[in-house]
Amino acid sequence: MSKHIKLKFLLIFFICIFFFSTIYANETLSLYSKNAILVDNDSGKLLFGKGENDKVYPASTTKVLTAILALENLDLSSSTVVSQTAVNLPYGSSNAALKAGEVMSIKDLLYAMMIVSGNDCANALAEAVSGSIDKFVILMNEKLEELGCNNSHFTNPHGYHDDNHYTTPSDMMKILSYAMKNEEFLKIFSTKEYVIEKTNKTETKREYQNTNRLILTKDDSYLSRYYEYCVGGKTGYTDEAGRCLIAYAKKDNKNIIIGVFNSSPSSSIDLRYTDAINLFDYGFDNFEKSKILDKKDYCFSYTDYNSKLVYNYSIADDIYALMPKDSYGDINAISYNIYLDYDKLNKYNINSSDYSNQVIGTIKITFRQNSSTYDKDFDLKLNSISKTPISIKSVNTKYIIIFVSILCLIIISIYKKKKSRSRIKSNSRNYSNLKRLNNSSNINYNSRRRK
Repeated sequence: MSKHIKLKFLLIFFICIFFFSTIYANETLSLYSKNAILVDNDSGKLLFGKGENDKVYPASTTKVLTAILALENLDLSSSTVVSQTAVNLPYGSSNAALKAGEVMSIKDLLYAMMIVSGNDCANALAEAVSGSIDKFVILMNEKLEELGCNNSHFTNPHGYHDDNHYTTPSDMMKILSYAMKNEEFLKIFSTKEYVIEKTNKTETKREYQNTNRLILTKDDSYLSRYYEYCVGGKTGYTDEAGRCLIAYAKKDNKNIIIGVFNSSPSSSIDLRYTDAINLFDYGFDNFEKSKILDKKDYCFSYTDYNSKLVYNYSIADDIYALMPKDSYGDINAISYNIYLDYDKLNKYNINSSDYSNQVIGTIKITFRQNSSTYDKDFDLKLNSISKTPISIKSVNTKYIIIFVSILCLIIISIYKKKKSRSRIKSNSRNYSNLKRLNNSSNINYNSRRRK
Protein backbone atom coordinates (compact mmCIF):
# COMPACT_ATOMS: atom_id res chain seq x y z
CA MET A 1 0.00 0.00 0.00
CA SER A 2 1.45 3.34 -1.07
CA LYS A 3 2.05 6.22 1.33
CA HIS A 4 -0.65 8.31 -0.37
CA ILE A 5 -3.29 5.62 0.15
CA LYS A 6 -2.29 5.24 3.81
CA LEU A 7 -2.58 8.99 4.33
CA LYS A 8 -6.04 8.99 2.74
CA PHE A 9 -7.21 6.18 5.04
CA LEU A 10 -5.82 7.99 8.10
CA LEU A 11 -7.52 11.22 7.05
CA ILE A 12 -10.86 9.45 6.55
CA PHE A 13 -10.42 7.68 9.91
CA PHE A 14 -9.89 10.94 11.84
CA ILE A 15 -12.77 12.66 10.04
CA CYS A 16 -15.07 9.79 11.05
CA ILE A 17 -13.92 9.98 14.68
CA PHE A 18 -14.54 13.75 14.75
CA PHE A 19 -17.91 13.41 13.02
CA PHE A 20 -19.27 10.69 15.30
CA SER A 21 -17.93 12.34 18.47
CA THR A 22 -19.66 15.57 17.43
CA ILE A 23 -22.92 13.71 16.83
CA TYR A 24 -22.62 12.07 20.25
CA ALA A 25 -21.98 15.38 21.97
CA ASN A 26 -24.98 16.99 20.32
CA GLU A 27 -27.37 14.07 20.30
CA THR A 28 -30.95 14.76 21.27
CA LEU A 29 -31.77 13.21 24.62
CA SER A 30 -34.33 10.46 24.54
CA LEU A 31 -36.61 11.00 27.56
CA TYR A 32 -39.70 9.28 28.90
CA SER A 33 -41.30 12.47 30.24
CA LYS A 34 -43.40 14.65 27.95
CA ASN A 35 -41.73 17.84 29.18
CA ALA A 36 -38.20 18.41 30.45
CA ILE A 37 -35.66 21.19 30.84
CA LEU A 38 -31.95 21.53 31.65
CA VAL A 39 -30.59 24.94 32.69
CA ASP A 40 -27.19 26.32 33.67
CA ASN A 41 -28.03 27.99 36.99
CA ASP A 42 -25.02 30.34 36.89
CA SER A 43 -26.08 32.11 33.71
CA GLY A 44 -29.70 31.05 33.23
CA LYS A 45 -28.80 29.56 29.86
CA LEU A 46 -31.02 26.81 28.44
CA LEU A 47 -28.90 23.71 27.77
CA PHE A 48 -31.70 21.37 26.70
CA GLY A 49 -35.45 21.61 26.40
CA LYS A 50 -38.33 19.34 25.52
CA GLY A 51 -41.58 21.28 25.47
CA GLU A 52 -40.00 23.71 27.91
CA ASN A 53 -42.57 26.41 27.14
CA ASP A 54 -45.61 24.15 27.17
CA LYS A 55 -48.35 24.60 29.74
CA VAL A 56 -47.96 22.00 32.51
CA TYR A 57 -49.42 21.39 35.96
CA PRO A 58 -46.72 21.75 38.64
CA ALA A 59 -48.35 19.64 41.39
CA SER A 60 -46.30 19.85 44.62
CA THR A 61 -43.32 21.56 42.99
CA THR A 62 -45.53 24.60 43.68
CA LYS A 63 -44.29 24.40 47.28
CA VAL A 64 -40.94 25.85 46.26
CA LEU A 65 -42.65 29.21 45.75
CA THR A 66 -44.61 28.83 49.00
CA ALA A 67 -41.38 28.08 50.86
CA ILE A 68 -39.47 31.11 49.60
CA LEU A 69 -42.39 33.45 50.33
CA ALA A 70 -42.58 32.07 53.87
CA LEU A 71 -38.82 32.52 54.35
CA GLU A 72 -39.01 36.11 53.10
CA ASN A 73 -41.95 37.07 55.30
CA LEU A 74 -41.69 35.00 58.51
CA ASP A 75 -39.22 34.42 61.33
CA LEU A 76 -38.11 30.77 61.47
CA SER A 77 -38.11 30.83 65.26
CA SER A 78 -41.71 32.07 65.46
CA SER A 79 -44.79 29.85 65.81
CA THR A 80 -48.34 29.71 64.50
CA VAL A 81 -51.53 27.91 65.45
CA VAL A 82 -52.81 25.52 62.78
CA SER A 83 -56.38 26.37 61.75
CA GLN A 84 -59.20 24.04 60.86
CA THR A 85 -59.10 25.46 57.33
CA ALA A 86 -55.46 24.44 56.97
CA VAL A 87 -56.15 20.78 57.72
CA ASN A 88 -59.32 20.53 55.60
CA LEU A 89 -57.62 18.97 52.58
CA PRO A 90 -59.02 17.57 49.33
CA TYR A 91 -59.19 13.80 49.00
CA GLY A 92 -55.83 12.14 48.37
CA SER A 93 -53.71 15.11 49.48
CA SER A 94 -50.27 14.42 50.89
CA ASN A 95 -50.06 15.65 54.47
CA ALA A 96 -47.91 15.87 57.59
CA ALA A 97 -50.74 14.85 59.95
CA LEU A 98 -51.20 18.31 61.46
CA LYS A 99 -54.12 18.91 63.81
CA ALA A 100 -56.36 21.94 64.20
CA GLY A 101 -55.20 24.01 67.17
CA GLU A 102 -51.68 22.56 67.03
CA VAL A 103 -48.90 25.05 67.79
CA MET A 104 -46.18 24.62 65.19
CA SER A 105 -42.94 26.46 64.59
CA ILE A 106 -42.46 28.04 61.16
CA LYS A 107 -39.27 26.02 60.81
CA ASP A 108 -41.05 22.69 61.39
CA LEU A 109 -43.79 23.62 58.94
CA LEU A 110 -41.26 24.48 56.23
CA TYR A 111 -39.29 21.26 56.64
CA ALA A 112 -42.41 19.09 56.75
CA MET A 113 -43.84 20.83 53.68
CA MET A 114 -40.69 20.35 51.60
CA ILE A 115 -39.63 16.92 52.83
CA VAL A 116 -42.90 14.99 53.18
CA SER A 117 -44.83 17.40 50.90
CA GLY A 118 -47.52 18.25 53.45
CA ASN A 119 -50.37 20.20 51.90
CA ASP A 120 -51.58 21.02 55.42
CA CYS A 121 -48.19 22.64 56.13
CA ALA A 122 -48.47 24.72 52.95
CA ASN A 123 -51.89 25.99 54.05
CA ALA A 124 -50.68 26.80 57.56
CA LEU A 125 -47.70 28.76 56.18
CA ALA A 126 -49.94 30.63 53.75
CA GLU A 127 -52.20 31.73 56.61
CA ALA A 128 -49.20 32.71 58.74
CA VAL A 129 -47.84 34.92 55.96
CA SER A 130 -51.01 36.59 54.65
CA GLY A 131 -53.77 35.85 57.15
CA SER A 132 -55.70 33.72 54.69
CA ILE A 133 -55.04 31.32 51.83
CA ASP A 134 -56.82 33.57 49.32
CA LYS A 135 -54.62 36.55 50.21
CA PHE A 136 -51.52 34.36 50.00
CA VAL A 137 -52.50 33.26 46.48
CA ILE A 138 -52.54 36.94 45.47
CA LEU A 139 -49.01 37.26 46.87
CA MET A 140 -47.91 34.16 44.93
CA ASN A 141 -49.09 35.58 41.62
CA GLU A 142 -47.47 38.93 42.35
CA LYS A 143 -44.20 37.08 42.93
CA LEU A 144 -44.63 35.14 39.69
CA GLU A 145 -44.99 38.42 37.83
CA GLU A 146 -41.93 39.86 39.59
CA LEU A 147 -39.85 36.83 38.56
CA GLY A 148 -40.92 37.09 34.93
CA CYS A 149 -43.01 33.90 35.04
CA ASN A 150 -45.45 35.25 32.47
CA ASN A 151 -46.97 31.88 31.61
CA SER A 152 -47.87 30.81 35.14
CA HIS A 153 -50.87 31.25 37.41
CA PHE A 154 -51.33 29.66 40.85
CA THR A 155 -54.56 29.16 42.79
CA ASN A 156 -53.29 27.44 45.96
CA PRO A 157 -50.08 27.12 48.01
CA HIS A 158 -49.59 23.36 47.59
CA GLY A 159 -50.29 22.41 43.95
CA TYR A 160 -53.36 20.20 44.33
CA HIS A 161 -54.89 20.10 40.87
CA ASP A 162 -56.87 23.04 39.58
CA ASP A 163 -57.26 23.77 35.88
CA ASN A 164 -56.25 27.38 36.55
CA HIS A 165 -53.14 26.36 38.50
CA TYR A 166 -50.49 25.99 35.81
CA THR A 167 -46.95 26.90 34.78
CA THR A 168 -44.25 25.97 32.23
CA PRO A 169 -40.94 24.14 32.78
CA SER A 170 -39.10 27.40 31.92
CA ASP A 171 -41.04 29.35 34.55
CA MET A 172 -40.42 26.68 37.19
CA MET A 173 -36.68 27.00 36.61
CA LYS A 174 -36.94 30.75 37.28
CA ILE A 175 -38.74 30.05 40.55
CA LEU A 176 -36.22 27.42 41.63
CA SER A 177 -33.20 29.53 40.67
CA TYR A 178 -34.57 32.47 42.65
CA ALA A 179 -35.34 30.33 45.71
CA MET A 180 -31.84 28.84 45.68
CA LYS A 181 -30.34 32.27 46.41
CA ASN A 182 -31.72 31.88 49.93
CA GLU A 183 -29.30 29.84 52.06
CA GLU A 184 -32.01 28.62 54.43
CA PHE A 185 -34.08 27.38 51.48
CA LEU A 186 -31.10 25.50 50.07
CA LYS A 187 -30.56 23.87 53.47
CA ILE A 188 -34.19 22.70 53.64
CA PHE A 189 -34.14 21.67 49.96
CA SER A 190 -31.21 19.30 50.56
CA THR A 191 -32.32 17.74 53.88
CA LYS A 192 -32.82 13.98 53.73
CA GLU A 193 -34.67 13.39 57.01
CA TYR A 194 -36.36 15.54 59.62
CA VAL A 195 -37.98 15.00 63.01
CA ILE A 196 -40.73 17.07 64.64
CA GLU A 197 -40.87 16.63 68.38
CA LYS A 198 -44.17 16.23 70.25
CA THR A 199 -46.48 19.22 70.38
CA ASN A 200 -49.56 20.32 72.33
CA LYS A 201 -51.68 18.08 70.07
CA THR A 202 -49.32 15.19 69.25
CA GLU A 203 -47.72 13.07 72.00
CA THR A 204 -45.21 11.29 69.75
CA LYS A 205 -42.52 12.71 67.53
CA ARG A 206 -42.97 12.61 63.77
CA GLU A 207 -40.16 11.38 61.53
CA TYR A 208 -40.08 12.28 57.86
CA GLN A 209 -37.97 11.10 54.92
CA ASN A 210 -37.51 13.18 51.77
CA THR A 211 -39.66 12.12 48.84
CA ASN A 212 -36.78 12.93 46.45
CA ARG A 213 -34.96 9.62 45.96
CA LEU A 214 -32.01 11.26 44.20
CA ILE A 215 -30.53 12.36 47.54
CA LEU A 216 -31.40 9.27 49.62
CA THR A 217 -28.62 6.87 50.56
CA LYS A 218 -27.83 4.35 47.87
CA ASP A 219 -29.08 0.82 48.52
CA ASP A 220 -29.82 -2.32 46.55
CA SER A 221 -33.58 -1.89 46.33
CA TYR A 222 -35.31 -1.06 43.06
CA LEU A 223 -36.56 2.14 44.70
CA SER A 224 -33.06 3.53 45.06
CA ARG A 225 -32.30 6.20 42.46
CA TYR A 226 -29.43 7.85 44.32
CA TYR A 227 -27.40 10.39 42.32
CA GLU A 228 -24.23 11.48 44.08
CA TYR A 229 -24.12 14.99 42.60
CA CYS A 230 -27.71 15.91 43.41
CA VAL A 231 -27.92 18.58 46.13
CA GLY A 232 -31.69 18.77 46.49
CA GLY A 233 -35.05 18.50 44.79
CA LYS A 234 -38.83 18.63 45.11
CA THR A 235 -41.20 16.03 43.79
CA GLY A 236 -44.83 16.37 42.75
CA TYR A 237 -47.68 14.19 41.58
CA THR A 238 -51.33 14.39 40.57
CA ASP A 239 -53.23 12.37 37.99
CA GLU A 240 -53.39 15.41 35.73
CA ALA A 241 -49.76 16.52 36.23
CA GLY A 242 -48.17 13.09 36.13
CA ARG A 243 -44.94 12.61 38.05
CA CYS A 244 -42.88 15.78 38.38
CA LEU A 245 -39.47 16.68 39.74
CA ILE A 246 -37.33 19.81 39.93
CA ALA A 247 -33.79 19.36 41.22
CA TYR A 248 -30.30 20.85 41.54
CA ALA A 249 -26.94 19.13 41.09
CA LYS A 250 -23.34 20.33 41.33
CA LYS A 251 -20.21 18.76 39.87
CA ASP A 252 -16.78 20.21 38.98
CA ASN A 253 -18.04 23.71 39.86
CA LYS A 254 -20.89 23.32 37.36
CA ASN A 255 -24.34 24.19 38.72
CA ILE A 256 -27.28 22.64 36.89
CA ILE A 257 -31.01 22.69 37.57
CA ILE A 258 -33.52 20.42 35.86
CA GLY A 259 -37.26 20.00 35.60
CA VAL A 260 -39.18 16.88 34.60
CA PHE A 261 -42.96 17.06 34.07
CA ASN A 262 -45.69 14.78 32.77
CA SER A 263 -43.75 11.61 33.47
CA SER A 264 -45.82 8.44 33.26
CA PRO A 265 -47.36 7.47 36.62
CA SER A 266 -47.80 3.83 35.58
CA SER A 267 -44.19 2.65 35.78
CA SER A 268 -43.03 1.08 39.05
CA ILE A 269 -39.48 2.24 38.28
CA ASP A 270 -40.55 5.91 38.42
CA LEU A 271 -39.00 7.09 35.15
CA ARG A 272 -38.83 10.75 36.20
CA TYR A 273 -35.63 9.82 38.07
CA THR A 274 -34.23 8.09 35.00
CA ASP A 275 -34.87 11.26 33.00
CA ALA A 276 -33.40 13.46 35.75
CA ILE A 277 -30.17 11.47 35.90
CA ASN A 278 -29.86 11.47 32.09
CA LEU A 279 -30.36 15.25 32.03
CA PHE A 280 -27.73 15.84 34.71
CA ASP A 281 -25.20 13.52 33.03
CA TYR A 282 -25.80 15.19 29.68
CA GLY A 283 -25.13 18.61 31.16
CA PHE A 284 -22.01 17.61 33.06
CA ASP A 285 -20.51 15.55 30.22
CA ASN A 286 -21.10 17.87 27.26
CA PHE A 287 -20.57 21.37 28.62
CA GLU A 288 -17.66 23.26 30.12
CA LYS A 289 -17.59 26.42 32.21
CA SER A 290 -16.40 29.70 30.68
CA LYS A 291 -16.36 33.27 31.97
CA ILE A 292 -18.71 35.46 29.94
CA LEU A 293 -18.78 38.65 32.01
CA ASP A 294 -16.32 40.39 34.33
CA LYS A 295 -17.91 42.13 37.31
CA LYS A 296 -15.47 45.03 36.84
CA ASP A 297 -17.33 45.92 33.64
CA TYR A 298 -20.57 46.43 35.56
CA CYS A 299 -19.80 49.02 38.24
CA PHE A 300 -22.32 51.75 39.07
CA SER A 301 -22.94 54.57 41.51
CA TYR A 302 -25.99 56.19 43.01
CA THR A 303 -25.92 59.69 44.55
CA ASP A 304 -28.32 60.58 47.36
CA TYR A 305 -28.39 64.40 47.33
CA ASN A 306 -30.30 64.55 50.61
CA SER A 307 -27.66 62.67 52.59
CA LYS A 308 -24.89 63.90 50.24
CA LEU A 309 -23.55 60.35 49.89
CA VAL A 310 -22.41 58.36 46.86
CA TYR A 311 -23.11 54.61 46.89
CA ASN A 312 -20.78 52.56 44.66
CA TYR A 313 -22.00 49.09 43.73
CA SER A 314 -21.44 46.34 41.18
CA ILE A 315 -22.41 42.82 40.18
CA ALA A 316 -21.59 40.51 43.07
CA ASP A 317 -19.40 38.08 41.11
CA ASP A 318 -18.01 37.33 37.68
CA ILE A 319 -20.57 35.54 35.53
CA TYR A 320 -19.90 32.15 33.99
CA ALA A 321 -21.85 30.05 31.52
CA LEU A 322 -21.73 26.43 30.46
CA MET A 323 -20.72 26.18 26.81
CA PRO A 324 -20.77 23.08 24.58
CA LYS A 325 -17.32 21.60 24.24
CA ASP A 326 -17.59 22.02 20.46
CA SER A 327 -19.32 25.41 20.81
CA TYR A 328 -19.31 28.25 18.34
CA GLY A 329 -20.55 31.79 18.79
CA ASP A 330 -19.85 33.97 21.81
CA ILE A 331 -22.42 34.96 24.43
CA ASN A 332 -22.91 38.73 24.46
CA ALA A 333 -24.68 40.89 27.04
CA ILE A 334 -26.91 43.15 24.96
CA SER A 335 -28.90 45.05 27.61
CA TYR A 336 -29.51 45.34 31.33
CA ASN A 337 -31.98 46.80 33.83
CA ILE A 338 -31.09 47.76 37.40
CA TYR A 339 -33.47 47.40 40.35
CA LEU A 340 -32.21 49.01 43.56
CA ASP A 341 -33.80 48.41 46.97
CA TYR A 342 -33.71 52.02 48.20
CA ASP A 343 -35.19 51.11 51.59
CA LYS A 344 -32.27 48.77 52.22
CA LEU A 345 -29.74 51.13 50.65
CA ASN A 346 -30.75 53.99 52.93
CA LYS A 347 -29.99 51.89 56.00
CA TYR A 348 -26.29 52.26 55.31
CA ASN A 349 -24.10 55.35 55.61
CA ILE A 350 -20.42 56.17 55.58
CA ASN A 351 -20.12 55.35 59.28
CA SER A 352 -21.70 51.91 58.98
CA SER A 353 -19.35 49.04 59.70
CA ASP A 354 -21.28 46.33 57.86
CA TYR A 355 -22.26 47.85 54.51
CA SER A 356 -19.54 46.22 52.40
CA ASN A 357 -20.80 43.41 50.13
CA GLN A 358 -24.42 43.85 51.21
CA VAL A 359 -26.95 42.92 48.50
CA ILE A 360 -28.84 46.11 47.66
CA GLY A 361 -30.66 45.12 44.47
CA THR A 362 -30.58 43.06 41.29
CA ILE A 363 -29.60 43.52 37.68
CA LYS A 364 -31.42 41.71 34.88
CA ILE A 365 -29.00 41.08 32.01
CA THR A 366 -30.18 39.98 28.59
CA PHE A 367 -27.75 37.75 26.71
CA ARG A 368 -27.56 36.75 23.07
CA GLN A 369 -25.86 33.72 21.60
CA ASN A 370 -26.16 33.32 17.86
CA SER A 371 -29.86 33.94 17.15
CA SER A 372 -31.30 33.16 20.61
CA THR A 373 -31.66 35.42 23.64
CA TYR A 374 -32.34 34.86 27.33
CA ASP A 375 -32.10 36.88 30.54
CA LYS A 376 -31.08 36.29 34.14
CA ASP A 377 -31.20 38.25 37.41
CA PHE A 378 -27.96 38.74 39.34
CA ASP A 379 -27.30 40.29 42.75
CA LEU A 380 -25.88 43.80 43.10
CA LYS A 381 -23.55 44.32 46.06
CA LEU A 382 -22.54 47.55 47.78
CA ASN A 383 -18.78 48.16 47.48
CA SER A 384 -18.19 51.55 49.11
CA ILE A 385 -19.82 54.77 50.32
CA SER A 386 -18.28 58.23 49.92
CA LYS A 387 -19.28 61.86 50.40
CA THR A 388 -20.53 63.67 47.34
CA PRO A 389 -18.47 66.69 46.20
CA ILE A 390 -20.19 70.07 46.64
CA SER A 391 -22.04 71.00 43.49
CA ILE A 392 -25.13 72.86 42.47
CA LYS A 393 -26.94 69.50 42.45
CA SER A 394 -26.26 69.03 46.13
CA VAL A 395 -27.97 72.33 47.01
CA ASN A 396 -31.57 72.13 48.13
CA THR A 397 -33.97 72.86 45.26
CA LYS A 398 -35.82 75.46 47.35
CA TYR A 399 -32.65 77.52 47.77
CA ILE A 400 -31.84 77.25 44.07
CA ILE A 401 -35.24 78.73 43.21
CA ILE A 402 -34.78 81.60 45.71
CA PHE A 403 -31.28 82.32 44.40
CA VAL A 404 -32.41 82.35 40.76
CA SER A 405 -35.37 84.61 41.62
CA ILE A 406 -33.17 87.15 43.41
CA LEU A 407 -30.68 87.06 40.54
CA CYS A 408 -33.48 87.77 38.06
CA LEU A 409 -34.71 90.71 40.15
CA ILE A 410 -31.20 92.18 40.31
CA ILE A 411 -30.77 91.83 36.55
CA ILE A 412 -34.17 93.46 35.90
CA SER A 413 -33.33 96.31 38.30
CA ILE A 414 -29.97 96.93 36.62
CA TYR A 415 -31.63 96.84 33.23
CA LYS A 416 -34.25 99.42 34.31
CA LYS A 417 -31.62 101.75 35.74
CA LYS A 418 -29.57 101.58 32.56
CA LYS A 419 -32.66 102.27 30.49
CA SER A 420 -33.59 105.23 32.70
CA ARG A 421 -30.09 106.72 32.44
CA SER A 422 -30.15 106.27 28.71
CA ARG A 423 -33.49 108.15 28.53
CA ILE A 424 -32.15 111.03 30.64
CA LYS A 425 -29.06 111.34 28.49
CA SER A 426 -31.17 111.29 25.39
CA ASN A 427 -33.45 114.02 26.72
CA SER A 428 -30.45 116.11 27.77
CA ARG A 429 -28.94 115.86 24.32
CA ASN A 430 -32.26 116.84 22.73
CA TYR A 431 -32.57 119.87 25.05
CA SER A 432 -29.02 121.03 24.24
CA ASN A 433 -29.67 120.72 20.56
CA LEU A 434 -32.91 122.63 20.88
CA LYS A 435 -31.23 125.35 22.89
CA ARG A 436 -28.48 125.68 20.31
CA LEU A 437 -31.10 125.84 17.63
CA ASN A 438 -32.99 128.61 19.45
CA ASN A 439 -29.82 130.59 20.04
CA SER A 440 -28.98 130.31 16.42
CA SER A 441 -32.43 131.56 15.44
CA ASN A 442 -32.16 134.57 17.76
CA ILE A 443 -28.81 135.53 16.32
CA ASN A 444 -30.19 135.41 12.84
CA TYR A 445 -33.23 137.43 13.85
CA ASN A 446 -31.18 140.14 15.54
CA SER A 447 -28.90 140.27 12.63
CA ARG A 448 -31.79 140.97 10.31
CA ARG A 449 -33.11 143.71 12.59
CA ARG A 450 -29.81 145.60 12.49
CA LYS A 451 -29.94 145.76 8.83
